[in-house]
Amino acid sequence: MKKEDYIWYCSYGSNLSLDRFMCYIIGGKPKNSSKEEEGCRDKTPPKDDRPHRIKHALYFARHSKKWNNGGSCILSVKHDENKTTLGRKFLITVDQFLDIVSQNNGVEQTHIDFDEVIKHGSKSINDTLSGNILYLGDEDGYPIFTFTSHFDETEFVKPDILYLATIGAGVKETFKISTEEVADYFMELDGIKQNYTKNDLQKQLEKLI
Repeated sequence: MKKEDYIWYCSYGSNLSLDRFMCYIIGGKPKNSSKEEEGCRDKTPPKDDRPHRIKHALYFARHSKKWNNGGSCILSVKHDENKTTLGRKFLITVDQFLDIVSQNNGVEQTHIDFDEVIKHGSKSINDTLSGNILYLGDEDGYPIFTFTSHFDETEFVKPDILYLATIGAGVKETFKISTEEVADYFMELDGIKQNYTKNDLQKQLEKLI
């Protein structure tokens, strides 16, 4: 693919919010973040963005220093028709996607063989937590990609409530649903359902989003 070609980048975590995602495009500090993002070399806004239901499980594992050492949001590498993760896809250039991967992984610019990713369904490009590029199909003639862990974790970790509020705000914005419906969605996810009650989670989310 050429660097100016368009692809869909599908977010499933804190980048669901357009304002937050745009910090990775134009630079700046996202809400609730302590890190100033550099932004892409090409700061053109996405050509389009749409809700996307991903047929892979979502769960929380490892520990994120960025979010009070709570669990990180991870998309399973396995396709599962019985699972639905609520995502949002942005139509951006290949060059922008490469820059976003670099910013999220905290690594220098790296090459991605998109044809190999499509052929095999996924391809690891580095050993970071989100160093695995995942192919999610096509829409309107453009391939859909995201990035996640290399393999599925088995030890789930409670995520920080501020992290959940950030993801939840993006889910509400994208799918136009209530805070209660966001809580219902969260309570299906490993790392959350073992550590929160529906009532407590909803009350906390209502104060934050």
